[in-house]
Amino acid sequence: MHHALLLPEIVAAIIKSDSSEPGYLHTCLLVNRLFSEEARRLLWYGCGSRYNSATAGHVTPGIRQLAEISQHSRQRAQIYANFVNILNFAEPRESWPYGDEAQWHHDLACLQYPQLQEVSFFPSKEAASLNKGDVVVRYAQPSLCHFELFAGSELSDAFLDELRTNCPKLQHLELSSSGYNTTTPDALLRFLTTFDSLTSLTMQIEVAQDLWTREAFRVVGQYANLEFLNISLVHDAWIQGEETLFPAMKHLYTSISTSGLGLLSHHMPNLSTLHAKLLHPCNSMEALASYPRLKDLKVTLSEVTRFTGADLLLIAENCPELQSIEVGHDGPRPSAEGLDDSMMESIARNIPNIQEFKLHKVDTEALTLESIKSLGRHCPKLKDLSLSYVSIDWEDGDELISDSIWCLNLELHSELHTRLWPDDYDEDGDGEAPVSREQIIGMAEHFGRRFPSMEYFYLSGGGEGEEVFNEIPYGLRLSSHLLR
Repeated sequence: MHHALLLPEIVAAIIKSDSSEPGYLHTCLLVNRLFSEEARRLLWYGCGSRYNSATAGHVTPGIRQLAEISQHSRQRAQIYANFVNILNFAEPRESWPYGDEAQWHHDLACLQYPQLQEVSFFPSKEAASLNKGDVVVRYAQPSLCHFELFAGSELSDAFLDELRTNCPKLQHLELSSSGYNTTTPDALLRFLTTFDSLTSLTMQIEVAQDLWTREAFRVVGQYANLEFLNISLVHDAWIQGEETLFPAMKHLYTSISTSGLGLLSHHMPNLSTLHAKLLHPCNSMEALASYPRLKDLKVTLSEVTRFTGADLLLIAENCPELQSIEVGHDGPRPSAEGLDDSMMESIARNIPNIQEFKLHKVDTEALTLESIKSLGRHCPKLKDLSLSYVSIDWEDGDELISDSIWCLNLELHSELHTRLWPDDYDEDGDGEAPVSREQIIGMAEHFGRRFPSMEYFYLSGGGEGEEVFNEIPYGLRLSSHLLR
């Protein structure tokens, strides 16, 4: 053997160059001890269905494989566990015959993972019952930087204390648990006082009492590197005070009042993402305009409320970097005052970078095709458009509206639009006549000229007959095929 092959760096380079070839890494395991060592290091870097060959660039072992090795020989399984940097537990797909990977905790939690940096427990039908606090905490290794529990249960004070003690390098933490949790505010405060190095924190733990307190919130507010925060609620009183909070914050997910948003804007001038459930009472959304660096804005309401077109215009004028805006999708829909085609024209002029625009409202004043034309004219990057309470005249011209929109979702006002198919009904009025293939192709060609990039179209609320319009994406593909 050439002396160069005694150097780990040379062997590693050789192995990595062809690691994507099926069976190659397994072959390397058999060459000699050095090849075996380097092959194991690459092969077992990540384990789990979410850490797949597309991510790694080569074949990867699943959780089940490591569990089966552990069942036969824990000592042999420990050899491979020593190389694992990433562990992912998930339910791979519905056809997966072996079920959720979390079912093998008994065989894996007994191992040590000295190089483990990331562990994730993804949601599934059985995840909450399988990912109990006293089980998942066994993966809390001193090397761990990234801990994600998307669906767990039975999180206790002991769980937080053990996580705090065992994971001094933790930077990214997600704890979401919905069942039988006994975590207390005191334990949370102890935990948060330790982890001032966190860059991302999601804490959604359902307990009988309020888990978060003003003191805990302000402890997190002093984290110098915290960029992402997802907690259930922020009270106005928590924000009030002299000291500056959240110096690095860029992404916030929470429930908050409009007055709280105004207070918080002084602490988060660089906020890029805001997903907020606005607490009642909410009579205006103008406080959202206080975040000039916003790119992603999603607003839901706790109760039926009203906002104005002027609110949206103010947000558009003061947040020029907006790429995504969504109002009223989950929960009660707001009503909009003064939001007509003319106002939509003004809003569209101020959001040239918008890629996703979704407005779900209930109102007495419907938007028309002119609003869609305005968005198409002034928003060249718009890809996903969703509007409710729309009145459409389907025979209004044939010109290009947008060559960038690929997903269009319209909820029509059933009484204020021109019917899609003038001859939907048979002469005797006995029922709806079937829409022909030619009609679908014709309407597809019509829409293809107006939205040449459209791939997905959804239409609702327009009364009988309009549901066939959802065949248009099929018609577009069919028409394109016939015209070749």
